[in-house]
Amino acid sequence: MRVSSFAVARPAYYDRNASSIMPNYSGVISPTGATTRYTYTVAAGKKALIEVSTAFISRVTAATVSGQFFSDTRITLPTTDYLILHTPHQTDNTVLAPYFASSTAAVTLYAGETISSQTTDNSTGGTILFILGAKGTLFHA
Repeated sequence: MRVSSFAVARPAYYDRNASSIMPNYSGVISPTGATTRYTYTVAAGKKALIEVSTAFISRVTAATVSGQFFSDTRITLPTTDYLILHTPHQTDNTVLAPYFASSTAAVTLYAGETISSQTTDNSTGGTILFILGAKGTLFHA
């Protein structure tokens, strides 16, 4: 016995067992090359709609020699990477000078695709606060 018909529309993504995902990283780091700070991979049978990604960076202690520091957030597909958020390269040695970037372009991730953030600090000495994150909705495909 059939309970519904093919004429019934499929529920919207937010009505398909939806839940929030919020990959994030927060930390004060010493100079380092490109380092991945978080990665989120979409599970089989699911999709994720990334609604916003943000990055906040600020020097905590002055560097001996200030180099470029920045962060990147990217989507990784099976064949390529796609940059969705990049904080401009800074060489500012001013303590507590804030830099903020945000991307509200919605991006859909399919099973096996990932979102990740990296930090880079090419200075000599000093520390930098990085606060990175994204918010999305995970749902049945």
